[in-house]
Parts: sequence; C-alpha cells; structure tokens
Amino acid sequence: MNKRKYIMIILIVVLAFTIAGCKRESEGPPAEEIPIEDHSEETADESESEAEGSEVDTETEESIPEEEEDLMGIHQGNVLPQFTLENEEGSLVDVSSYRGKPLMFTFWVSWSEESKEQLEILSNVELLLGDDVAFVAIHGTGFDTVSLQEAIDIMGEFNDALDTLYDIEGVVQQKLYVGKFPTTFFVDSDGKVYKTYTAIVEEDKILEDYEEILGEVLP
Repeated sequence: MNKRKYIMIILIVVLAFTIAGCKRESEGPPAEEIPIEDHSEETADESESEAEGSEVDTETEESIPEEEEDLMGIHQGNVLPQFTLENEEGSLVDVSSYRGKPLMFTFWVSWSEESKEQLEILSNVELLLGDDVAFVAIHGTGFDTVSLQEAIDIMGEFNDALDTLYDIEGVVQQKLYVGKFPTTFFVDSDGKVYKTYTAIVEEDKILEDYEEILGEVLP
C-alpha cells in the first residue's frame, strides 16, 4: 500500500469518528423520564373524607321537631273540626251552630242494626236532656245501600227527637275517620271532643259522661 493511499484511509476514519461525535453532542443526553403522579388513591381518600363530613353534618344538624298535634282533631280535648251538612230539607247546617251546650252525634247506616239501636238510645236520652244537650244523627248516605229519601223515612220513626244531617258524599265520615257504625262523638259546650265511642253507648253511660262534662250530678 503506497503512502498516499494510507493517509487517505486514516483521514476517512478520523472524519467518521468526528461526525459521529458531533451527532451525539447535537442529540444531547437522553431526556429524563418525568414520573406521572397517581392521584387516584388521594382522590378516593378525599371522597371518603367528604362523605364522612356529610354524615357528620347530617348527624350533628339539629333535627326538626315533630309537628305538634293539631288543636283541631278528633282526639279528646281537641276542637272538633268544622263541617257543614244538609238536613232533610236540603238546608245547610254548620256543626258550630250547636256551640253553647254539649253535643252528641252519631253516624248510622241502615245495614247496621247496632247503629240504628244507637239512634233509639239517643232518642230516649233526649227526653231527659233534650233542653241541655243537642242530639244529632248523621246518616252515612255515601256508604249506605238505601237512598236519601229512604234514610229520611227511617229517621221519621224517631218523631223528630234527633236532628238529622246527611253525609251524602261521605266527606265528613272520612274527615273524622269514621270506619265503624255506630261511631258517636260527645262534644262539650266549647266544641271540644270529650269522648268518642266506636260501639253502642248505653243510656247510663251517656248520663254519667254528661255529669262529668258539667261537673254536676243530675237530680
């Protein structure tokens, strides 16, 4: 190999190493891999904390007291809810018109023999207390099998001893939660419920309760 050819080979090798070195410098050191932070557990912990916080707020929040029982109601001592019904002449009668003296009224239907027996009992007591107590029969027209006129005819057997009202649509029956016949209410002169009976109440019991309402003993 001649000297010129040898020098050319050396130059080529040197040039190749030079080019390779420049290339590595231009590329620079490999970029560091940036780690990706995993926040899934942290997010889960935060969610649990928020949930726990909500539970604490719910528990520590002052509870709303239950609403006190309405003064209008069918329970003893409560003012009887107001209602208006038709009498046998079709005129409207407001129950508040009986204020000023005790009122006893009973719900009846033709298919309940006990409720008709209660009508007879009230008619008998009316002979003794008629001037001091108002006695009213309320026909559950909307829950009976007889017509309004037939109910009026039945009440005619009591010789007008009882005022009679007709709950044609059954609204008052539902309002006073009457689910049994007879159901009888005894109301004092201030319109407050004194007693409620869901079975036949006999004459002696009516007289006894009347004495308790007045605080007096009957002669």
